Amino acid sequence: MDRGFPGHAKPHDFSGLEITPDQITLESSLSQDDDGKEIGQYGCVYRGYCWGTEVAVKIPKIQSLTPQQMEKFKTEVKIMSEISHPNICRFLGACVQMGKLRLVTELCTGGNVGTMLKKQLPMVRKLKIARDVVRGMIFLHQANFIHMDLKPENLLLDEHGVVKICDFGLSEIRAPDRMNPGRPKGTPLYMAPELMRGKPFNEKADVYSFGVLLWQILTQEPPYSNFHSWKPFVEAVCDNCVRPPVPPTWTLSLQALVTSCWSPEPSQRPPFIKINDSLLPIIIDYAIQDPLGHELWHRCFLGHAETGLKLIDEVDWNLFSTAFYQFLGMTPPPPLPQAFLYSMRDEPLPPNPSDEQLASASPQVLEDLFAQVNNQDLHLRLTQEFFRRESILSHQMLQKLLVLNEGKVTIERFGQILGLFGPLTREQNPPFFRKMKEIIPQPWFYGDLSKDEAFQLLRNKEPGTFLVRFSSNPLQIGFVISYVHPNKVVYHSRVFHTPGKPNAFAIESPDKGFAEYPNLSSLIYMNSYQLRVPCQNNPSPWTSFFRPSSMQAGGYVTDLNSIQAALKQNVM
Repeated sequence: MDRGFPGHAKPHDFSGLEITPDQITLESSLSQDDDGKEIGQYGCVYRGYCWGTEVAVKIPKIQSLTPQQMEKFKTEVKIMSEISHPNICRFLGACVQMGKLRLVTELCTGGNVGTMLKKQLPMVRKLKIARDVVRGMIFLHQANFIHMDLKPENLLLDEHGVVKICDFGLSEIRAPDRMNPGRPKGTPLYMAPELMRGKPFNEKADVYSFGVLLWQILTQEPPYSNFHSWKPFVEAVCDNCVRPPVPPTWTLSLQALVTSCWSPEPSQRPPFIKINDSLLPIIIDYAIQDPLGHELWHRCFLGHAETGLKLIDEVDWNLFSTAFYQFLGMTPPPPLPQAFLYSMRDEPLPPNPSDEQLASASPQVLEDLFAQVNNQDLHLRLTQEFFRRESILSHQMLQKLLVLNEGKVTIERFGQILGLFGPLTREQNPPFFRKMKEIIPQPWFYGDLSKDEAFQLLRNKEPGTFLVRFSSNPLQIGFVISYVHPNKVVYHSRVFHTPGKPNAFAIESPDKGFAEYPNLSSLIYMNSYQLRVPCQNNPSPWTSFFRPSSMQAGGYVTDLNSIQAALKQNVM
């Protein structure tokens, strides 16, 4: 393919060595800190173009090599240009003219992990960053590369947030690490003790660096910040085996993984393939707190591959729902007859209607027939039809809750929904589904709605107007009540949910302190926030699943006409 080389003949080997300086155009610097200072230890990195393609261009500080060094440099570049892995920054080629050395790689536009760690991140996201690093390091070590400089700034992010390891190999253009007598910083913080002491080393030096890096990713704190000079730092790390403090709140398996990586004895540090096998179950531990949900994902979506364990953290809905029902021992919803999809009839049914006629009857017709029937067989068939529709409704609500993008269920979303509606149990009508059907039909329920979106809906409403949404804080799982205070200011109060407790919902009331309630509805109508009117300025996306019931004031029943239309769109 010639894509990316407009106006130029395609070079004889784009992934090879020969890129001339005139084929590279430099744009803005990518190696400056927030104050505009250059921070590259071995050189400066620029956004640029090569043969019409936007790339990253690194200019090493070392520009003069002996003939022997140049040959080794060319050999390393050739090997690196042939490495291809989703978690390794793609090396495209290099300019090898003396004094004009240039390294050309793919451009990663998402910044680096060091910058990302300045933002609040959920634990699972941080563990997935570490997982990406492990994947890339498994490949690098299998290709006989030792990175030698594993740190947050050398972990780039693409536009999708995927981690790409960069700055590996090319030992001939690396300046020797000078042991700065001042405060230790940068590369030395992640350096294995054997490297600090100038002793022989192997690929396990990278494992030590990863241990310190993993601690920093998870705590979002700089390592060894209590050291202010170089000599005490080296003595503490090398002689006294001092390491960053491991939080006691971490799971025992996570604590064991981190401490094994930075073991003072290189032979005791696990290879990256073993780190992978330890890390993936830990991701499930933190993503899904519900015991049965945790077991489901562990059993169904964690398996063995050629390179060790493999975690499927995004699952197609059809595959997930099949595993979900089988694991819980539940009967999945039956296939939908064509009559249900394409017509809902209000005409009275004959005395002995067929299953297809029952399936196509409107809810009101079924309710009327059920009230009049004295035939035991028809009574049973009507009951079965109600259960079938209830099963379909539960299935559709579950799908709408879990599937956010591209028909996939993510491990994080599954854990979040279980935290909101759990616990999960092995029953035909588990509390998980009952809680969904208690909350979702309510006119005040809005589901995934941001704080700003809630404010826009409520800002011109009367005091007492409210809605309930999921917390948009990535560090919290829970419901939030957004409401108009008597002073006409929009407030947001978090609702705490403890799955499995009799009074599972709790909120801090203005006059009662911390109060607990058996369900969300009682919390809303019995607390002191004076919540009076559900916000209906812009109908909730969930209202299409329900209609007001003429049979029970204030209640809600399934609107199968609305579900029918939605299902018809899905199958056509």
